[in-house]
Parts: sequence; structure tokens; C-alpha cells
Amino acid sequence: MMKTLKLTKRPSSNSRGVTLVELLMGITIVAIALALTAPTMQETFARGDIRATAENISQAIRLAKNTARSIGQPVTLTISVATADNSISFTDVGGNAFVFKTSGVRLPTIQLPGKVSVAATQAAFRFDSMGKIVNFNQLTTIVLKSTVVSSQALTVSVVNELGYTTMVDGLVTSDTT
Repeated sequence: MMKTLKLTKRPSSNSRGVTLVELLMGITIVAIALALTAPTMQETFARGDIRATAENISQAIRLAKNTARSIGQPVTLTISVATADNSISFTDVGGNAFVFKTSGVRLPTIQLPGKVSVAATQAAFRFDSMGKIVNFNQLTTIVLKSTVVSSQALTVSVVNELGYTTMVDGLVTSDTT
């Protein structure tokens, strides 16, 4: 007894796939969805840049304070607010880049994002050998604004001579010590 094989019919080539009109409709729907979410994404990225900059400034203040206390020598933290060079640097009493004498390790200059403008009522903080800010000003604030999305801003306030900071952005208030 012989078995016969059934040959199946191949589907015709024009019964599968998408038409050009269907493809264009799909692309149009995706483009509309992207256009609606783009402003939200810009705001999210701007908020992230500002938050990261505020964290960098708060951490740099703590680093300068702790370094001054641990080695028993003054350390100055300078926030450069020039538009071309947003950065944070650490210097010794002579104004030179701060280098640990025992290890030769230099405290790094921290580059801040170019998409964030920085304005400070006090751009330099000098910590004495006890880790306290010399000539502390009660109204020390650092205002960070997005250069991309004008509605995004955050204020970092140095609240006492020990270098404790508070961040306020209108939506969230957080305290970092």
C-alpha cells in the first residue's frame, strides 16, 4: 500500500504583508505619539540634569568639609559660574589645586552639565581646619536653572556653617546632610 503525499497550495503572494497605505498610517500614528511625548521627555531630562548638578554641589560641599576636618587644614571649594565653564574646584590656602601631601592625590575638578546655568550668592566656601565655613552667610543659595526648559529650576541652600544643604525645586524638598 502506497501512501500519497498531499501537496499543499502555497498562498498567493498578494494575500500576505502590508500595503503602502497601512505602512504610512502606522508611521503617522508613531510620529503623533512621539510628538506628544517629546516635551515631557525634555522636561524629564532637564529635571534630571538639575537634580544631578544639585547632588554634585551638595556632595562637593561635604567633601571639602570632611577633607578640611580630616587633615586639619583649610580647604576652599569654588563653584565656577561662568557660562562656558560650569565646574566645582577645590583649592588650598595658596589658591592651588588641592593635593593630599601624604598620597599626592588631587581632588578633582567636577564638570557640571552645560545645560544647567548656575547662579550663587556665594561662589566660594572656605572650610577651616575644624570643617566649618569661614565667614558663613545665612542667605547662601545656589540657583540652578535649565537652559533647555525654562520652567525647570532648583535651589540649593547652605543652611549652616557646617555645610548642611537643602534642595528645593517647588515639587520636592529634600534634606541632605
